[in-house]
Amino acid sequence: MVHRRGYGLGVPSSRRRDRRPADHVIAGTWPDGTVADDDPAAVAAQALARNLAAATDGMSLRQVAERTGVDHTTVRDVLKGLRWADTVTVALLEDALGPLWPGPRPR
Repeated sequence: MVHRRGYGLGVPSSRRRDRRPADHVIAGTWPDGTVADDDPAAVAAQALARNLAAATDGMSLRQVAERTGVDHTTVRDVLKGLRWADTVTVALLEDALGPLWPGPRPR
């Protein structure tokens, strides 16, 4: 099992991650700043936030919440990099808005 900084030991846990996605920006600001590319979770969270912003352009947070079934505060936090999106959140967002998850990175 690989230990990555800020993620525990990869064992499912109810404990929160010690760093938010936006805390992984090393230059600039979330979601357009530079994220350390050695952190695949932060890279994916950044791409998700960018894709979500593009898919919801012109919609209020409450409109997105009504359309997707995801609470507006969760949508806001994912967009701002304040929260890690879980599988249920991504599934609900993608069901309503289309593909948002960036997929695997080239190796």
